[in-house]
Amino acid sequence: MEPLPIRDISAPIPIPDPSAWIGFLLVGSIVLAIAALAVGFWRRRSASPASAEERALERLGEARALIDPSRAREFAFAVSTAVRFYIEERFDERAAHRTTDEFLRELALCERSPLAARRGLLERFLAHCDLVKFARLSLAREEMEALLELAVGLVRPGDRRPDGELAGGSR
Repeated sequence: MEPLPIRDISAPIPIPDPSAWIGFLLVGSIVLAIAALAVGFWRRRSASPASAEERALERLGEARALIDPSRAREFAFAVSTAVRFYIEERFDERAAHRTTDEFLRELALCERSPLAARRGLLERFLAHCDLVKFARLSLAREEMEALLELAVGLVRPGDRRPDGELAGGSR
């Protein structure tokens, strides 16, 4: 048997430096982050912001799903919160983070407030909500629907007369 010839040593195989990949990943991540921020900014800017009325009506629409006598307290919180945040956003009155008495007392002192004409309606609405929320007054389905209509009337005042009656005269 004849010995096999010995081959010469081949050139070394280059091993890539792992730190080079870190640089590429870092630059790629930064580019992706900037692109994501730009897209988010562009989308937010192009979408017209919803008005206070639209946001309140959306919240009241969500509260409609809570119309069930067993969920009266949760419903009262939802409609009251929707109206209070509407008042705060639309009229710049601190309503969402005050008690009903504090809010109404402040409203009584401010004769030039655009809400002054609806003070009585607001007082009845908030007092009724407070009775449900804190005194655990129970409500029938019809009463809950009427309370929701009252809330919508506060958000869209053209739908109601100042005394709280529906524009058509029925309640």
